Amino acid sequence: MSLPSPTTSSIPNSNLSANDPNNLQQQQTQQLLDAPLIALTQRCNGDLRLVLHSFFSFLHRRTDFYYVHNPQDVQEGNHVNIGFREGDAEKLLLAAFRQFPLRRMPPVSQLKNSLPTTATSSDSTVKDESNDKDVKNESNQDLGKSDAGVRNENQTKNNKEKDCGEKDEIRYTSEGHQVPIGNGGSTKHYKWTQTLQEVTIAMPLPTSSDVRAKDLHVEMKPCHVHVQIKSTDKMLLEGELVERIRPDECTWSIESNVMLITLDKMEKKWWDRIFKEEVVKIDLALVDKTHKISDYDEATQGMIRKILFDQRQERLGLAKSDALLSKTEKQKNRKEDTGLGALKDCHGNSVEADSLPAGVEFIDKHNFPDNNTPNH
Repeated sequence: MSLPSPTTSSIPNSNLSANDPNNLQQQQTQQLLDAPLIALTQRCNGDLRLVLHSFFSFLHRRTDFYYVHNPQDVQEGNHVNIGFREGDAEKLLLAAFRQFPLRRMPPVSQLKNSLPTTATSSDSTVKDESNDKDVKNESNQDLGKSDAGVRNENQTKNNKEKDCGEKDEIRYTSEGHQVPIGNGGSTKHYKWTQTLQEVTIAMPLPTSSDVRAKDLHVEMKPCHVHVQIKSTDKMLLEGELVERIRPDECTWSIESNVMLITLDKMEKKWWDRIFKEEVVKIDLALVDKTHKISDYDEATQGMIRKILFDQRQERLGLAKSDALLSKTEKQKNRKEDTGLGALKDCHGNSVEADSLPAGVEFIDKHNFPDNNTPNH
């Protein structure tokens, strides 16, 4: 399921082109969607519990979000245009929640220390007009100092976050680790994402020259990656990987002056960075560790589907998979022992042998004694 990923603020990202119609349309659309939500939040006095209650009340009264398919339709496989299968609405809600990264707050002590001190009423109120100039001069000096402090603080923050190129997207935990985006992170040279099976690196190529695939020397080893421009010997990417990879299964390509490198992991585990020499790591505690069924091997997929099927059957009050397989196996063995196909009554209707009372034998032309058969 793919959900839209809106910008994190109403201010356009500095890296987005202002002339790009797609970016402008996305920003305009987000502003239109934010307007009624802001109005709702204001009417609820900022109480998120009341906001959520109002929103889900609307879904309950005006939409089919809370409609659940009838068990009979589910069992028969009937197509229903409204509502959801039982549990699908919750999955949709959880998937929408996980579209955006969590924001780790700093300790409360740091928040208290960072709060500005408030001026007293005697300092902020001046009634004597003769002192207006002095007050303005002092205020201007204070503002100048404040602006200088803010500029220094912003400069420090920018130096820390300039590796990613997008300040609004990169966030850090109190331990100095990056909050994962796409289960990966960002550096000043590239961005990366990962699954349990592979790592994808997106590295912008130099804009000064038109670099093509034939212009690059790419070498991948189990513990090493090497990317270099042949003509200038300029090294674009090189280092020792934190984990081993399968070089034969790795691929790379160039799209819109961006080099995409896919590394196939030797072991299914989460990486906190790409190269060992990198200092900045992602916080593995915030990695989305939910997996798709397709991420597992066939045997594990079958086991998961069996568990999900049994859980659904139990909710519907129906027989589980083991009971159904046992019944099918008994019917198959009985047919093989008797050498008969499906049993039918005198009207041609199928009759299950299991439905007959104990001690009753089904008689038809196949097992009825022939009149010419001598009696013993």
